[in-house]
Amino acid sequence: MYKDEIERFVNQFKVISFCVVLALTVGYYITPDVINSINIVVIKTLILYTGWLGLALGYDNRLMNNKFTNYISNLSMEMYLSHMVVFRIVEKIGIMERIESPVIRYMTTYLLLVMLLVMGLTIYRKAINKLDELR
Repeated sequence: MYKDEIERFVNQFKVISFCVVLALTVGYYITPDVINSINIVVIKTLILYTGWLGLALGYDNRLMNNKFTNYISNLSMEMYLSHMVVFRIVEKIGIMERIESPVIRYMTTYLLLVMLLVMGLTIYRKAINKLDELR
């Protein structure tokens, strides 16, 4: 809706926009999650992600616009739709029960899930393209 205006603003004030988003990121981590018994985590997260999204719309650099992020963004919908199936496969294999640390278990599950999704969806897309060529 306001994509062009946000992109124009960020391009015009690149350094200021980047500094604001960095300040939002630092502020996210230094502010408490609860103020006067009111949980503000959702509000903090919304503000932080809005800043990063605005920066991503208008800031053309190698960090946010490269081959890897473009490739993953092309797979993102398929990854979203199939991640639970792959997660259940990883869960049924039983590898995660052998890892005692919850943090390492989470990181291992996440990395394994992303790797399997990217490999599986890449193979799937190539197979679909080959089938389309045969028609």
